[in-house]
Amino acid sequence: PKLAWTQPPQFLLAHKTEDSPDGTPAAISLQQAVAELPRPLDVWTIDFHAPIELDDLGCDRDRSVNQNLGHYSYKLYRCGE
Repeated sequence: PKLAWTQPPQFLLAHKTEDSPDGTPAAISLQQAVAELPRPLDVWTIDFHAPIELDDLGCDRDRSVNQNLGHYSYKLYRCGE
């Protein structure tokens, strides 16, 4: 069966640089992108260890999804309207 997306998936690749080992530029890029996207929105982070604040953007972390898949860890944030 063919999948019918209500919104096509979008991807943001953000990584830390040698100049900023704490990942601050990556976190800022993610927060700016989330602020501009329409709601509702699910945000998945994969191996994203930089501290991010999405609460102010109306996003709540779904703590039931906090897993490791092989060497990768992932989290889910749900952003309402």
